[in-house]
Amino acid sequence: EQEVNGLRLNFYTEQTTTQTLHTVGYGLEWTGTTITESRNSLQTNLDTGTSTSIILSEQFPLRDFPISDVNEIGLYINDEISITDSNWSIIPALRYDYYDLEPKPDPVYLGGSPDSNIVSITEGSLSPKLGAVYELSDSSQMFVQYIHGFRAPPFADANIGLDIPMFNMRAIPNPDLKSETSDGFEIGYNVSNHSHQFDVAGFYNDYKDFIQSKVNLGFDPVSGLILFQSQNINSAEIYGVEASYEYGLEDWIAQSDYLTASVNFFYSKGTNKETSEPLNSIEPSQAVIGLVWTSPSQDWSIGFHTTLVDGKDDLDESQEELFKPAGYAVYDLIANYEVSEDVSLSLAINNLSDHKYWRWSDVNGLVVGDPILESLSAPGINGSLQLKIQW
Repeated sequence: EQEVNGLRLNFYTEQTTTQTLHTVGYGLEWTGTTITESRNSLQTNLDTGTSTSIILSEQFPLRDFPISDVNEIGLYINDEISITDSNWSIIPALRYDYYDLEPKPDPVYLGGSPDSNIVSITEGSLSPKLGAVYELSDSSQMFVQYIHGFRAPPFADANIGLDIPMFNMRAIPNPDLKSETSDGFEIGYNVSNHSHQFDVAGFYNDYKDFIQSKVNLGFDPVSGLILFQSQNINSAEIYGVEASYEYGLEDWIAQSDYLTASVNFFYSKGTNKETSEPLNSIEPSQAVIGLVWTSPSQDWSIGFHTTLVDGKDDLDESQEELFKPAGYAVYDLIANYEVSEDVSLSLAINNLSDHKYWRWSDVNGLVVGDPILESLSAPGINGSLQLKIQW
């Protein structure tokens, strides 16, 4: 459960000189989040009527990390400089981020993780950014940018205390986890007109103290458990490419209907620069192909989506041989209905082919033959109905 409060203030002003037009944006963002997580269970014997909260060697209720308050503040200023009689725009920017994590361990958390070294984190960072845009035409442009990034340790990485005795697994906190910083470079191209939209970008990020979540530390002879812990990698790099294409098919059907085809693709690769081993947290390559029909009134839409995911075999297995999920294809059907401006319904039927597969984010770090793998496979064919109300 997360309770989120926030505030965002954005301001804009324009200034003109003989050679340039300056569009200056500045403002602040604040997000305050209280995270409360727990697991509870009760097992009842239908013959005797007796109940127990001790299930699979776990005493419920449990918390995998303490109740946590997270406050994040961002201050920024940017200046979009359009040069007179030129197709160039230059965009310098500066941002300051403040992050404060305050854990509040209660008896439920301490009962399951009495020896955990819980930490508070307060960090701040100043991040510059510089971009340039070249207008190729009224509908297309190229861009390049440099971004200095900052990421403080997430609450779950710093203070996790997950223990699953049934499967001899334990995730332990890392009180020494440092904030992650990066220098990123991106170059891209996009074009948009009445029937086509195409975007492509290549990126390269160089990291210091890269945070890798839930690293498999191997077997601990003292506890007899396989340990997992989030750790910093002193130096790492991630690079890749992402692209998307959308095409309106109105000319192929009745003029009053709307049919859109789309393709999205993502590829990335990460390397620990100290060991030259792959970063196991990198998701495998993925492509999503979609076809969406929208009614003339814009109230109804029906979409068919195919998700293609590559197998994951580029791994750092210096500790143990890891489970490598095969590639897969998943087909989903989604229907949406706008009841009113504030109310909408969504019906989804997922994994139409009832295919058995594993998402890499669910099994990252698990070894070959781990008994928990079977329970972590993605759901077979399933459906959901969602009602969304906005006010």
